Amino acid sequence: LDLIDFAKSSLSAIGFGSNFFFYFSTTEYGADSALLKPLLHTWSLGVEEQFYIIVPITILVIWKFARASLLTLLIGMLIMSIQFADVMEVRNSELNFFLPFSRFWELLVGSALAFIELKYGRSKNQILTQTLPIIGLFLIAHSILFFDARTPHPSFQTLIPILGVALVLAFCSTEDFVGKLLSFKPVVGIGLISYSLYLWHFPIFAFGRLDTSNPYDKLGWIVLALLLSVISYFLIEKPFRSLKAVNKKLFS
Repeated sequence: LDLIDFAKSSLSAIGFGSNFFFYFSTTEYGADSALLKPLLHTWSLGVEEQFYIIVPITILVIWKFARASLLTLLIGMLIMSIQFADVMEVRNSELNFFLPFSRFWELLVGSALAFIELKYGRSKNQILTQTLPIIGLFLIAHSILFFDARTPHPSFQTLIPILGVALVLAFCSTEDFVGKLLSFKPVVGIGLISYSLYLWHFPIFAFGRLDTSNPYDKLGWIVLALLLSVISYFLIEKPFRSLKAVNKKLFS
């Protein structure tokens, strides 16, 4: 039964539908039974791919018929999405966790930031660039330390870490304290392999939990995940991103 479930989750991941698959097949995210599902983490990739399919088409339509209102409409969609998430958190928190429209606002924050930077450039106000990244880092740290399984998410409370990330992205530079901290080579190294690490960590831990519950074994799982992530980064990610490896004419 586990193997059949794993095969079904693999197919749902390939089809960008993991979030819906795991909502209907998993009683609770973070429950003991869920921690044994090797591809549970791909639910977020499903949400992202649904976003990357739906939102660009929406933006193209807006660009064609209401170009001057693009930023306003993006922010409007963002507000509707977070309001929807906050309402759904009360009505059906399990479904809310996996629904794409409950999550789109988190990604739309990045879209809005990118649009603002492309159109208006980055802020050159010294007071803002020196203080807001620190506030952003504080908000992120607060979320890591004080958010737990009882925190309603996604909801208005999720604004705390998202706003923190947005402040860092929008105002951080290599000249300020936060920029220097995030430019520290070990931190940059973890950032480079972070996507591979995301893909590897959950299957390793899920299969590991099938065999043992010894907490000390997790150290070995972490080392294995890091090692495989480095290998994936150099053998898969970097070559695939190379313009020589990927012919742009295929996509033109």
